[in-house]
Amino acid sequence: MKKTLLILAIGCLLGYSMGYKDARAHDRPVYERMLDNVGGAARGKYGGDIDKNSDAATDR
Repeated sequence: MKKTLLILAIGCLLGYSMGYKDARAHDRPVYERMLDNVGGAARGKYGGDIDKNSDAATDR
């Protein structure tokens, strides 16, 4: 039981310190930075901007 609590306490301390250092180094949260990487090469190919798509269709 003591060993489990010790491991849990060490994990909490390491996680807290790593999170604190990350928050000091970056302005945006980690989940926002991770979402920026989603999509990869196809990110700019597809869009939901209806006005831009309709203007592009009428320009043809």
